[in-house]
Amino acid sequence: MPLQLSDAMFLCPGMAKVISGIRNEHRLALELVEDLNMFGNRQLFATHLSRTNLQQVLVSSLLPRLLTALQASVLTGERGLSAETKLITRKVLEVTFRIVAIARSEEVAKKYLQSDEQNRKKFLNKLRLLKSVRHTSEDLAKIEALHADATEKIVVDDIKDLTIEWYARQADLIDMYNTAYALLSESAHANVRDLENLLEMDAGGNIEALRYGPDPNGLSEDLSIGIECVILSLEAAFTLLPGCDTEGLKRLRERMMSLFSELDKSET
Repeated sequence: MPLQLSDAMFLCPGMAKVISGIRNEHRLALELVEDLNMFGNRQLFATHLSRTNLQQVLVSSLLPRLLTALQASVLTGERGLSAETKLITRKVLEVTFRIVAIARSEEVAKKYLQSDEQNRKKFLNKLRLLKSVRHTSEDLAKIEALHADATEKIVVDDIKDLTIEWYARQADLIDMYNTAYALLSESAHANVRDLENLLEMDAGGNIEALRYGPDPNGLSEDLSIGIECVILSLEAAFTLLPGCDTEGLKRLRERMMSLFSELDKSET
């Protein structure tokens, strides 16, 4: 049964054939992603960090999030889950902005750590406003006390609510935020422009059918964003972490530039 007619869709056994075709079509990008992933994991496993160095601790803790997001982009991408690949690549960008910004500045590292109070306050605020949960008076008192404590710390320590854009600026990656991140966010928010890709139109703009199935178009481009982000993150991390393979990373950057060149040729 053709994939588009299977009730299981992306979970059907026929996906094995789809994956094989997509992997062949986007071979260069997928090979580089997988080599970069293995390289990054090896560096992470071999890292010896100082527990007293906040930047080292935070960057080392964020690297697994970066690499698992990269791995997830491959798992969705090779199945033709285009929107989901963009969504996960967006996460790669978000982690990259944090890693690079923290690696560049100890002050940013401290602000990142403090910003958890803002997140705690938001969670507590949502918890106390739940309409589907009947809190006891004791529960409400505990929530209010915790909320007041978080609020006091935020005021006393002047803790800001740090945005993705703020991290991008601190990382000096604001152009990437305004281009790649903005485009990938269309899928994350299920905006109208993203939904248009699901419709088959005739020459007159009339809807003919719903496009529901594997969509490998643009996969190499999406993966290339993830590749660049991971290389930027590792370059920043290597300024902090001892004993890293900087020459190996340079070779991967060269392969990335070669991939970019190939993608540019295919567009002309």
